[in-house]
Amino acid sequence: MSSGVRAIVLITSVVMVLLAMLVTGVFGLMFGLQEQTLFERLILQCLTAAAVYPIWAGLFMVALRHSTGQPVDLNMAFSYFPMFVPLAIVGIIQSLATSIGMLLLVLPGVYLAIALSLAIPLKVERDLPIGDCLMTSLKLVNAKFVNVFLIAVIASLAGFVGFVTLIGWIWTVPWMAMMFAITYRQLAGLNPGPAAASAID
Repeated sequence: MSSGVRAIVLITSVVMVLLAMLVTGVFGLMFGLQEQTLFERLILQCLTAAAVYPIWAGLFMVALRHSTGQPVDLNMAFSYFPMFVPLAIVGIIQSLATSIGMLLLVLPGVYLAIALSLAIPLKVERDLPIGDCLMTSLKLVNAKFVNVFLIAVIASLAGFVGFVTLIGWIWTVPWMAMMFAITYRQLAGLNPGPAAASAID
């Protein structure tokens, strides 16, 4: 990954984290920071995630296009806010399913987090209907679940090491973005839909 693309990924990631912290703080004050019910915590988690989905989608498309040798720029990372509503719906369903799985038993939550991980990318890259994003993600990941699980574990460990070493995240975050994009491309192929085409234009 070139230094220019690495800078795009890092800037986008920092903005995404800061936005998540801002939304969490604002809505945390609204719900009360100390005494939140389980339902309020779930709502707060979904609202925070929904706020960053367009940026996360842009980051994914930057990595995906770069993985195929196509040009990318910083504007692309922030060009998917017009898709906020469908991305938020897909992401909230994904987050709720994963959270419920974690509450019931940890393993179902881990499984759903991995199996539904392609839902947002499928929405932004192919603009599939919401239900199809979720079901297609399940089918694609289940077909190679062991491989995807191992990649997720390795990426998580790399991310952990990167943040523990304080400065290591400068390399691990772009690497994780590229690994995810390449994994998506290997599982789903590359078939730019209207959403991808609009960003390219």
